[in-house]
Amino acid sequence: MASRSLIEALFAWKPELRLLTARGRRARREELESDHGRRYGWFVERGTTRIAELDYIRWDSYGQFWHEYAVRNLKIEPLPETDDDWLRQKIVLRNRRYPDVVVSEFLTSLKANGRIIAIRFARVPLERFEGTDNLSYAEKTPQSSKTE
Repeated sequence: MASRSLIEALFAWKPELRLLTARGRRARREELESDHGRRYGWFVERGTTRIAELDYIRWDSYGQFWHEYAVRNLKIEPLPETDDDWLRQKIVLRNRRYPDVVVSEFLTSLKANGRIIAIRFARVPLERFEGTDNLSYAEKTPQSSKTE
């Protein structure tokens, strides 16, 4: 038990040491291979209602840090066009693989008449990849955010 406390103290002092563990290496590999969780896609939610799904297309190297997604509307209404509208309507992104990861502060840019959206600043933190549960996102999706 004392050695466990020493390891935890070392991780708190120098967090990059956790990458030396097998779990840390697996987490870092999954983080990189999934482009920080972006390749899993996102659910777009307003309140408890899921209004769209975003399927990862690509990282736009010319757009610097923008990631493009195909939009699948689940409701008749289109997605908001400006970042202000997204904020005003309190729309959030919920990661499809890790539904407990919710991003509320991000930038958007609609393209192709709303069929493609570019997003910036939406990612899954490394700490979440270190979790032990590997249920599919369909199994872990909270009931309150299912589409009506």
